[in-house]
Amino acid sequence: VKLWEVQNGQELHTLLGHAKEIKSVAIRADGNILASGSADTTISLWNIESWKELCVLTGHSAEVLSVAFSPDGKILASGNWDNIIKLWDVTTGKEIRTLTGHSSPVSSVALSPNGRLLASGSWDKTSRLWDVPSGKEICSMTGHLDKVNSIAFSPNGLILASGSSDSTIKLWKLITSKGYQALTGHSSP
Repeated sequence: VKLWEVQNGQELHTLLGHAKEIKSVAIRADGNILASGSADTTISLWNIESWKELCVLTGHSAEVLSVAFSPDGKILASGNWDNIIKLWDVTTGKEIRTLTGHSSPVSSVALSPNGRLLASGSWDKTSRLWDVPSGKEICSMTGHLDKVNSIAFSPNGLILASGSSDSTIKLWKLITSKGYQALTGHSSP
């Protein structure tokens, strides 16, 4: 993982530790901890100020494709190649729970601004919404014709955007879980 100074584009530091390629990185809102998910099936948590690896989260049996922090920085979500999502306690490094339901790799995870909802995008062409405290699936959003590669919440948490290999972006009203607008124009995933 390389860290860069945004102002001048200078490389600040290189973090070494994973045995295979890194698929995803996320920085906690306070800017102190970075998470990196790797094809080596692990997630590393790094202290950005000291450049030290704090701990390695193990438990996935396949490539970790996506990592995301909750807004309060207490929970880390990870999606991986074996179709599951794990929630982790950042303070202890312990797994909180495993979420199952997707039938293909989970390529993207995101937590809502209030931290109560988790969204996941998968190569099974669905986006799913989960209740973080209980770990229960709230709904599955269908409509993409190919893999869902990326998802993001709006700042107010009322809309979810999903980007797909079908070359579209869909916007979902989370109150109804319906795709209310498809954005077209891209010619590739």
